[in-house]
Amino acid sequence: MTLTEANRGDTIQVIRIPEGLVRAQLLRLGIWEGSKLTCALKVPAGPMVVRQDDIEIALGRNIASEIQVSPCHA
Repeated sequence: MTLTEANRGDTIQVIRIPEGLVRAQLLRLGIWEGSKLTCALKVPAGPMVVRQDDIEIALGRNIASEIQVSPCHA
């Protein structure tokens, strides 16, 4: 599934990020394959806010739709 399919409160793990500019931008933000994120906010037709540790990052829907994730179970 893609990051855009996650719901608020879901904990997910990044499994694939496309090559290129999106990958470079996410790596600068500390997000790479294996990163565990929590969907903090999902704005209808707007950005998604993910939380990694104590940091919240807003990602546009176009970028979020390119990030493959899988649900994490406790």
